[in-house]
Amino acid sequence: KYQLNVYSDDKIDIQLESSSFALEEAVIKGDKQFDVRYKDPGLEKLTAKTIRSLPVMVGERDLIKVSETLPGIVSVGEGSSGLSVRGGQSDQNAFYINNIPIYNTSHVFGFFPAFNSDIIKDFEIYKGHVPVNYGGRLSSVFNISAKQGNKDEFGFHGGVNPISAYATLEGPIKNGKNSVLLSGRSLYSDWILSKIEDPTISKSSANFNDFSFGLNFDFEKTLISTFAYISNDQFDLSDINKYCYSNKGASISVQHIFNNTLNVDFSLIGSQYSFETEDMQEPSLAYKHNYSIEHYEFRADLNHQVGSNYLKYGFSGIYYQLDRGLVSPLNSESLRQNIDHGNEQGFEGAIYLSDSYEITPRLTVNAGIRYSVFAPMGEAEVYLYDENRPLVEEFINDTLKYKRNELIKFYHTPEFRLSLNFKTDDQGSIKIAFNQMSQNLSMLNNTITVAPNTQWKLADYHIKPSKSNQISLGVFRDIPSKKLEASIELFYKKTRNLTEFKDGADFINNPIIENEVLQGKQESYGAEFYLKKTSGKLNGWLSYTYSRSFVQVDGPNDWEDINFGKKYPSNYDIPNVFNAVLNYEVSRRITLSTVITYKDGRPATYPVSVYYIDEVPIINYYERNQYRIPNYFRTDVSLSLEGSLKKNKLFHSSWMLSIYNVTGRENAYSVYFKSEEDEIKAYKYSVIGTPFFTITWLFKFGNYASK
Repeated sequence: KYQLNVYSDDKIDIQLESSSFALEEAVIKGDKQFDVRYKDPGLEKLTAKTIRSLPVMVGERDLIKVSETLPGIVSVGEGSSGLSVRGGQSDQNAFYINNIPIYNTSHVFGFFPAFNSDIIKDFEIYKGHVPVNYGGRLSSVFNISAKQGNKDEFGFHGGVNPISAYATLEGPIKNGKNSVLLSGRSLYSDWILSKIEDPTISKSSANFNDFSFGLNFDFEKTLISTFAYISNDQFDLSDINKYCYSNKGASISVQHIFNNTLNVDFSLIGSQYSFETEDMQEPSLAYKHNYSIEHYEFRADLNHQVGSNYLKYGFSGIYYQLDRGLVSPLNSESLRQNIDHGNEQGFEGAIYLSDSYEITPRLTVNAGIRYSVFAPMGEAEVYLYDENRPLVEEFINDTLKYKRNELIKFYHTPEFRLSLNFKTDDQGSIKIAFNQMSQNLSMLNNTITVAPNTQWKLADYHIKPSKSNQISLGVFRDIPSKKLEASIELFYKKTRNLTEFKDGADFINNPIIENEVLQGKQESYGAEFYLKKTSGKLNGWLSYTYSRSFVQVDGPNDWEDINFGKKYPSNYDIPNVFNAVLNYEVSRRITLSTVITYKDGRPATYPVSVYYIDEVPIINYYERNQYRIPNYFRTDVSLSLEGSLKKNKLFHSSWMLSIYNVTGRENAYSVYFKSEEDEIKAYKYSVIGTPFFTITWLFKFGNYASK
């Protein structure tokens, strides 16, 4: 401090001395679910940045393929759609993008993702403790959040490779308040197919397109979000098969903050999945079949803090409408008769409440209940069968007729959810979770993959909803000095009323589904190991899963058994799965990535002998799923090359070079058998048995670091 008396102009020099000042602590809070110590048991959460760093298969980043590298999640097959989570069936997983349910999550049989990663903000996978506001599936929930769009400035970005392209436009409607997002993708692979020597492939065609549109209006305490998604696929396998299928959906969400302790989210959702197939393998049996499932939903979710209690409660209602289609002769050469599979409708409702409470600084408990109901409704005809007889057409003795909207059955069940998080110290925790789920619809499929013509079926008079109980125990650890996160998690899951197809089931020629399926029990258990390096030039994760999954269908009568009533491995009993995801940042502009995958071969049913009836050979198969296809191993690599990192520039681009299956290993998708020269010979079918190289050009207006 100086005191100056100023009488006239002059100059004075003042020497300043350096000094330190202690400021108050600044705390920056993020999403606790990204912290291994605090996140819910069995929850996996990834950001768009993580997805962008991984190798791609055919120039497209794939959320589903990323999830397969995480513990407890495994693909049902290369180049196919469908996942098994903790030994569950592929139809036991729910997929949502901005609340819209997606019933087929792939393009072109799984080679391309259904979701454009360019518009993804982040996504969560619940496979352990599932929040009470989710239900309807036994294994997992994949919740994908799309970007809202840039509220401050317009942006245009996308990517192009030899067989597909995508582009995204986003920007403000009113600066800082409202925004719009528009994205589209398309496949143009026919020019490559036409150059392949195999005439079956060269005469084939594969195309898809999808579009996403979002509008967001941000008021002071209210956010109104709308989102729409539509996709179309068409695949023609020469003159053998034709598949057309589409997903359509829209949602509107109104989020309002009443005060610091209460906010609410109201949503209206509509979704439709449909397909039309033509099968021409045998001209005399050629047919076409169309199908659609419609899903209309309303939900209200409230988050309410009352003292130290963090409450989540609300309700939801879903109306399903299924048109199972008409199987009809394709042309005049076909000898088929029309088979009408009919229509179905049903209502699924739920109310739920959960409370998260910190009992002590070390122990937090989250307890909840979800009470769900399901009612299949008419108009319908229900067949009754002779007592103590198989449910087959020859033993039908009566028919019940239900008028439109008349209740056929009423199923209801409480679902309890519980998780405990015990903090052992500042870097670690032990977590226990118990989860009950129910599922009211299933896929009719006698293969493991989700095919474009796979039908969904509601529970009804004869087929009961499936139910499961799961318990898990895990140890989670953060190692800051090494920038590592580690976890070990054990799980055990028991399922009842699991729908399994009978030997020789035919879902095309027989519309009476209770004739083709039986219901039994499933048991899954295992251990998941996860090690993740969160930062540094070398980052990524290692995951290993040991799990077993068994099914038993043992009814009171012999005709209600599968595999003679004995326990057998499920289609997804894959004991050992290992994944390594490694990224090395050579510089800010160059990143090298690799994914290494190993898994045991999945179960399969093989023929063991041939017998003859009137000189006609009949193949005799062994017990269900007692053999395995060969083990699977694959290595992918990619190189990302960024353009210049100049601060001020109008346009930025980068290149992504990827090699899928570097070693060229011919991994077996399946093993099939042919009768040749009075012998049954086995053949291994491989989808991609050579290295597959892709180069993708990515672009955007704006510099490297722009939003």
